[in-house]
Amino acid sequence: MFRRLPVLPFCLAIALLTGVPRAGAVEFVLQQNFPAADPGAFSVVGTGLPDGTLLVWNGNTIYRQAAVDTDSYDAIATGYAGDPSFITMAPDGRHALLGAGFSGNLYQFDTESPNDFTEAAIVANVPHYSAIYLTETLVLIDAGVFGQPSELRVLDLGAKKSAPRPIVSKSAKYKNQVVEKPEGSYSASLALDKRYEIVYAMDGNTNELRYFTVVELVAAFNSQATLDWANDGVLVGTTDAYLGGGVSGITSEGYLVNGGFGAVNLIDFALPARKQGPGEIVSTLQPAGEFVFYSVIFNEPGDTIYIHVGDFSPDSTINGDVYRTVLASAGEGEGEGEGEGEGEGEGEGEGEGEIEDAAEALLEDFASADANSDGLLSFAEANSTLNTLTQAQFDVLDENSDGLLSEAELEAQLPEPTPGCALLGEGAESIEAALGRIFVFLLALFTLAGMGMIKKS
Repeated sequence: MFRRLPVLPFCLAIALLTGVPRAGAVEFVLQQNFPAADPGAFSVVGTGLPDGTLLVWNGNTIYRQAAVDTDSYDAIATGYAGDPSFITMAPDGRHALLGAGFSGNLYQFDTESPNDFTEAAIVANVPHYSAIYLTETLVLIDAGVFGQPSELRVLDLGAKKSAPRPIVSKSAKYKNQVVEKPEGSYSASLALDKRYEIVYAMDGNTNELRYFTVVELVAAFNSQATLDWANDGVLVGTTDAYLGGGVSGITSEGYLVNGGFGAVNLIDFALPARKQGPGEIVSTLQPAGEFVFYSVIFNEPGDTIYIHVGDFSPDSTINGDVYRTVLASAGEGEGEGEGEGEGEGEGEGEGEGEIEDAAEALLEDFASADANSDGLLSFAEANSTLNTLTQAQFDVLDENSDGLLSEAELEAQLPEPTPGCALLGEGAESIEAALGRIFVFLLALFTLAGMGMIKKS
């Protein structure tokens, strides 16, 4: 299938000896100064600001990270009481909406002009687990109270005295299903993929993960219609395949970040193809073992995951610990002060083999993948043929950024065919040349020996 083939088993041995890095390596950095939950609050919530720093709320005080990825936080406002359920940023990148959990209060906070709490900060009182902005004023809320099934509602913050209206309900099949927050957790059951205007929602009881488009949710609100969870929501993976903490964000590579009891998972669900995908779990993160609850704070602008450990056993010494998770794919540009050449080499080499393999596979099946026979492949066409292809990989292949792949763009990703070891990386040319010379020498010896035997006969 692929042109770059290792010709000798010896090549694999050399590759292993030279220490080829394994993709997907994860580093966990324990945060010594991360704000602790206020007494009476189960956890701490946060969200990323446009500059890549983190905004954190502990149930009383709001903190801002001193600089990107640093373990230092400055208190910027106080008095925002509650059991933190979520923080979500408005599309303007300035205003944050805070959910106070059991009290039902929703606070609006100006990150550019922070002030201590006043009654004016309360913009609504709504039962809620989590929320995200659909537009500048429309907020989608995962609403519910204990003892009743949750539903998705839309609140219009631009309309005075507006009450949230149900926008997604659950059929009779789900009426006896009750969404319960696990002890010590906060809800993270909604996430917005801004690239494709897709909203992911998690049913915390059945662990069903489904998605809706922003367009259909807004249209349902405007027309006063109500969508059905099962009939209108597209199921990702299979029921009960994922952790009940819910999806809290989408990484730059298009992986859904899903937390809960025992782990944080990264789920590969390629869009925008409007179809049920495999929803494969590609990475499992467990910085404190298997028997704790992991809440996720996802910093989307910084493409960084902060993992909050919930362990409520009486003698626990790890409850409340927070780890910053640096994904291997996010390593490009890191290592400031460690040598410019070293940082660049690691970042540029990441995933090159995968890109070449993807280009090779798409070239081989180009004609069949080109469903409309226009000589170009859209992401949907490419993904239907190579379902492991991510949007990030597609964007690398798409050199002119027109959203389509030509055969020329794919061919440009392939190296000139050369014999030798495809796994060697830097310095491979001299080794391949040496192996080539040895091969030619041995071939010549066998040829001469064969000719001598012929003459003797």
